[in-house]
Amino acid sequence: RLQNPANADDTLALALLLGQGRHPGDLARALALLDPLARDATAPQAALARLLQARLAEQRRLEELAERQAQQIREQQRRIEQLGQQIDQLR
Repeated sequence: RLQNPANADDTLALALLLGQGRHPGDLARALALLDPLARDATAPQAALARLLQARLAEQRRLEELAERQAQQIREQQRRIEQLGQQIDQLR
């Protein structure tokens, strides 16, 4: 039933579930599901869809930021190891 949501309630439920997942692409899929509902001014759930869309977009932004920071830390650790090896070679 939730694989292809037939109504606004199912769309919201699937987006909520996808927002809790940890599989690549879950957040993007959730945001894509919510977009038509959030844009539909006649839908009673549009405001809730926009709220959920904003929360998921922020979650996505923070996850991307955390990944970039983790990559920077890995690069810095590699550089520290290289510099340590150079110091050892100079001794």
